[in-house]
Amino acid sequence: MAGSSRVSNLTTRMYKVSPNGFMNLVSSADHGAAVYSVDFSSDGKFVATGGSRYNSSVTHRVYSVADDGALTEVGSGYDYGNATVKAVAWSTDGKYLATCAHTDPGYRIYSAINGVLEEASYGGSWAGYGISWSPDGRYVAMCGYGQSVRVFSVSDGTLTEIGSGYTHGSYLYAVKWSPDGKYLAAGGISSGSITTRIYSASEGVLTQTATYDHTDRIYGLSWSPDSHFLAMSGENVSGVASVRIHRIQTGGTISSTVNYNPGVDNYECAWDPSGMLLVVGDTTNVRTLTWEDAQVKYTTDFGAEVRDVAWAGSESKFVAAGLGGYEGRAVAGYDFDSTTGVATLNDHLSSIKGGAEVAVFSPNGAYMFLSGYNGPRSKPYLHKIKHGNTLSRGIDLDYGNALRFGYNAVVNADGREIRFSNDNDPQLVLMDGVTGQIKNAVVRNFSTHKTSISSTATLVFGANSYVEFGADSTISDPIKFDGYVVLDGDGHTISFGDSGFSVTPTGTLHLKDAVLRNVVDKPFRCMGNNSTIIFDNVTIHLDGNLSFTKGLFNIKNQVDVTGTYTFDYSSTSTSRILEHSTLRIADDTMFKYSPIIAPTTDSEQLLFADTSSRMHLDGGTFWLNGCDILLRSGTLETSKHSYLKGGTSKNFKFGDGTEANNMNIDLGGTFEVLDNATVYWNNVDS
Repeated sequence: MAGSSRVSNLTTRMYKVSPNGFMNLVSSADHGAAVYSVDFSSDGKFVATGGSRYNSSVTHRVYSVADDGALTEVGSGYDYGNATVKAVAWSTDGKYLATCAHTDPGYRIYSAINGVLEEASYGGSWAGYGISWSPDGRYVAMCGYGQSVRVFSVSDGTLTEIGSGYTHGSYLYAVKWSPDGKYLAAGGISSGSITTRIYSASEGVLTQTATYDHTDRIYGLSWSPDSHFLAMSGENVSGVASVRIHRIQTGGTISSTVNYNPGVDNYECAWDPSGMLLVVGDTTNVRTLTWEDAQVKYTTDFGAEVRDVAWAGSESKFVAAGLGGYEGRAVAGYDFDSTTGVATLNDHLSSIKGGAEVAVFSPNGAYMFLSGYNGPRSKPYLHKIKHGNTLSRGIDLDYGNALRFGYNAVVNADGREIRFSNDNDPQLVLMDGVTGQIKNAVVRNFSTHKTSISSTATLVFGANSYVEFGADSTISDPIKFDGYVVLDGDGHTISFGDSGFSVTPTGTLHLKDAVLRNVVDKPFRCMGNNSTIIFDNVTIHLDGNLSFTKGLFNIKNQVDVTGTYTFDYSSTSTSRILEHSTLRIADDTMFKYSPIIAPTTDSEQLLFADTSSRMHLDGGTFWLNGCDILLRSGTLETSKHSYLKGGTSKNFKFGDGTEANNMNIDLGGTFEVLDNATVYWNNVDS
């Protein structure tokens, strides 16, 4: 909410968020002390923050907001001394910034030119708490510990008080103009059995038209967009109600009131842009209510105090900010159906952990400014809502800044880096049934310990991506590869658990520099005949029989197959051992060649690029099953005692009668031919 207060933090961050809610950190700025209020100018070009001094030299700051979300401080020296700024608010035309603080004088009005502030006027002999500008920007109302509402006209930098102050008799925490500018509401601590007052306003002059006794303190006020309803939220000490909705009739009187009593305190409330439903936050829950009878349409457990609620510039999304709520997060975001009143958790908008007290959206919904606790860093955050999923800059993922997919989405990194931190908390999350694709990305320090992927979700690394592992990992959730993707193990071990890798019909997985363990059955699944896996400087340790039934592989550099099991290659596609590369079959390991083709065919589903392409039987077995094989142009070498195995009429044919295609034999050990296999020598001697 623009002008929201109650923040305890040190810095500010900005995030970019796509229409489906994906967050991307784009900027941060250090206030140096607790921040209590945030407000955007009406054009969204500037943002003001207010708070305490502590290690800061000032109490309030102004930042310009660039198109890419970068924050740049504008001007300097805006200070109330040791007092704390509780509220900042821009006038609707952006010409003025009003501030109030716990000091004497309690308020200041600045004129603003390109975001630079020049002090216009100050005053008030009491501590200020709330500020509200009239919709036409001509008047500003303030409230606080002075136990009254004060209204000022602002013209050409001149501040003139209208009336002599409108006494409430006790502390006021909130003041709000109605959207049509006809009324002003103020709420706070009970005074003479009155907690809320409503005034009609004419040329800034207030006339009290209604009062109401909530019995306990009022913290939040919110007018419906049509100015026909006023909602208030507050304490529930008396046990009667903590949310009330007043129907305001012509003249500013209350025609009816409906109460909602969840049995706990409610801190903030906000109408949806259609004015049909109200979202409220209490000590543990977020709820949506109808205006007619305060009937609850939706409720969810946030898990902690909800300190602020804000709509994302439309009827479709809102966020709740609180003190370490849902799964320890500072923000829970919701997609909203205005027809049913039901909200659904949007996990993209729930990615920042820690605690927060203020969530503020820019007027056009392009930015979200979040202030609150965020783990050990204690920083507020500014999020940019990104229209489209192409990253404008690299992003750093960590405990509080996760990449979350709550819906099917494609994130195009446009060649930029996505960097995982060393935290083992989930930094990449896919919800039930979701397919989340990352393409054109350089992914650093990846490991599956840093992911949380539903068993019904699929992670896809798309075209032109490079994924570098930063730790040993176990593949327990499906990962798909589409287009050309390099998966760099960087020397780490990749173990296959309940799932594995799949390659799309047009995909190529280049798997390099890794030790593969628990390789059983089909950990590599090619979805089409042209699906390709490049094994590059890897060890494949078989802990059971491996079936390679579709697609093809290429061997690059040194690839070792170990374990007392069988690598069964039955695909009809043609695989290759590339130049200066070796496929080594280790002790007691079998490479079974069994493509499903006509038995009498001289099959060539395993090609050698040239004589530097080698199959090395290092105590292993080359087993023919179902057809003959023609081996040419490469080198077959042995060390130790190795085997050629095949059933009756299964033939190993070396060479094709052309000298250039001779198959070289390098005997560093011995061959034993088993099971009536036949070896034909078709090489041409020079």
